[in-house]
Amino acid sequence: KEYRRQRQMCIRDRVTGVRNGTKTDHSTSVRFDGINDYFESQFDRNWNGKDITVEMWVLEDQPQDAVFFSHGNRNESFEFGITADNKLKVKVGSTEIISQEAVPYDQGTWAHVAVELDKDGRVSAYYNFVEFIHSIQAETYTGEGNFVFGRSIATESGYYAGKMHNVRIWDTLLTSGRLQTNSLNLLLSLIHISEPTRHAQIS
Repeated sequence: KEYRRQRQMCIRDRVTGVRNGTKTDHSTSVRFDGINDYFESQFDRNWNGKDITVEMWVLEDQPQDAVFFSHGNRNESFEFGITADNKLKVKVGSTEIISQEAVPYDQGTWAHVAVELDKDGRVSAYYNFVEFIHSIQAETYTGEGNFVFGRSIATESGYYAGKMHNVRIWDTLLTSGRLQTNSLNLLLSLIHISEPTRHAQIS
């Protein structure tokens, strides 16, 4: 029963996702223990020459140096997370970008986080729909691999402690306003992440 519920972690697909009018809430989420919990997809994606937006809701247990999302492999990865002093961080290949300002972290409060990487290697990142990293040049990303949530795919470290839900991955760039509008609605037609590799409790 527990395993079956774990499969509810999903990616919402831009092409087939359709708003169903249901408002997003935080009643169901995936909990990561910060020790060895993570989810990964069993399908690979090649993001060479593509625009990418990744968004999700997170509820951190405490300030931490952790990775929310990563894609690729040990040799080349695209990763998005946060530092222990509450700054957003993005890694593209060998380039790491950290926001100059700390985000307004509020213990016990859900936050919407998002990262964008364009096909030319420019990075933007948002916290509660406010841009903290604005179109900074990184590297052109040519990575291929699966999606991992809750740790780094390249180093197998940076485990996230907290809750996460409503993960969406888009093959287009979104404005802050579009992110906010989309975040308020659930989508139909989901691509499920099968076979979670660690127990991550649905709460």
